Amino acid sequence: LVTSGMTEPMPGWNETQSSSSKWLKHTFGGSYHTVLGNSQNRFELTPVDYAVNTCLAAAWRLGTAAPTKLHVYNCVANHKSNPIMLRDMINWGCETTRESINTKKRENYYPLMSKNPSIFDMKNYLFRKIPGQIWSLLKEGSYHNFEKDYKEAQLIAKTFQPVMTEMGI
Repeated sequence: LVTSGMTEPMPGWNETQSSSSKWLKHTFGGSYHTVLGNSQNRFELTPVDYAVNTCLAAAWRLGTAAPTKLHVYNCVANHKSNPIMLRDMINWGCETTRESINTKKRENYYPLMSKNPSIFDMKNYLFRKIPGQIWSLLKEGSYHNFEKDYKEAQLIAKTFQPVMTEMGI
């Protein structure tokens, strides 16, 4: 996955609202009861500035020299340079998020994981949507915002499904 910039144009820079950073925000913030993913996957992130700089270097080399052979450029993590498992990253992210916002809400909660989209839909409906609808109706006027956030979280999870559910190396 390509994620927010490491240093360029500034740390944490992110252009879109449907990026891996948005998915991580929903995951760490408790939007999912069950994450659509494979717990045996490695969490392989590449900062966007690394990917862009690699493309620029490849274009510069092609433009300034007449290569006689094929050159391959690689800027992505692999199992040797990044041994972090998806399950560990989600746990660390949830803990860090809770600490940074200083809250006891969902203190011991970590989202479950499933590769099955039907289980993902059912568990999030039962344990996030129904309780969230009741809670938002009790808080008068916030139902529309809850529904929008719930739909966005579901859409983003399905967008990243192919990457998150395939078995890593």
